[in-house]
Amino acid sequence: MAYRHGGINMVGWFFKGSPLTVYNNAVHNLKPTGIAWDGMGFFTGGAVLMGLMTWARLHFMWWPLDPLGFALAGNHMMNKIWFNILIA
Repeated sequence: MAYRHGGINMVGWFFKGSPLTVYNNAVHNLKPTGIAWDGMGFFTGGAVLMGLMTWARLHFMWWPLDPLGFALAGNHMMNKIWFNILIA
């Protein structure tokens, strides 16, 4: 029906509004925003903490914390990354 009657003459959201919204979001997301320093700080802090926990786990038999447990502790997306956790 969209080819016969013209998509622009049909439901406006599906043929005009939705594609325009997707395009505008894509253009907005392509604009550089700079470096997210707070994200880089969390990334670096997590890497340092993970490195220290791994080092402690390898050098002290009594160390109770496993670095893999640290990576899983705050994870709310378990249903999406369970296979990666299984491999690790």
